[in-house]
Amino acid sequence: MDLRQKFLEAKFDMDESCIEYLNTLDRHHRNDILMEMANITSKIKNSPREVQFFYGVSNSKKDAFFFEINVIKERRYPPYFLKVNEITSDNYLDYIISKR
Repeated sequence: MDLRQKFLEAKFDMDESCIEYLNTLDRHHRNDILMEMANITSKIKNSPREVQFFYGVSNSKKDAFFFEINVIKERRYPPYFLKVNEITSDNYLDYIISKR
């Protein structure tokens, strides 16, 4: 119930190709990515025509899935998620190191 409520509160739009890609993933990874999207909506800065990148990892009993989320945000509009890409663990670690 909490998960469903959180998605209802998060306001964002998503490109159709992004939805199609998410539908190819297993349910656990897809839910983790959607949760990350809901969590970052408040962190996305207004930046007209500039793509912003966010990174994350979804862990399951079988494997870890590292991903990159591409999003744009224009003033007075909700975030628009363009793409989700699978990335390597090395790319994810590079991102983590660059944040320090």
